[in-house]
Amino acid sequence: MVQGHTDSVGGVNNQALSKARAKATLDYLGKKLPGVDISVAGFGPKKPAADNKSDEGRATNRRAVVLIG
Repeated sequence: MVQGHTDSVGGVNNQALSKARAKATLDYLGKKLPGVDISVAGFGPKKPAADNKSDEGRATNRRAVVLIG
């Protein structure tokens, strides 16, 4: 599974952006791993990896996570 995440800036577009980020990662992986079944999910700002109060924290939260297993 590929999970897309965003920072807390951007409001209502975050959900769509996080899903688009996950889909872009899926598209890349699909080219490298043909035939592998991969799903995507967009979480927007709901699961931050860092504090959204700093530029560094927001940058950390704009990410795609690949779960294997």
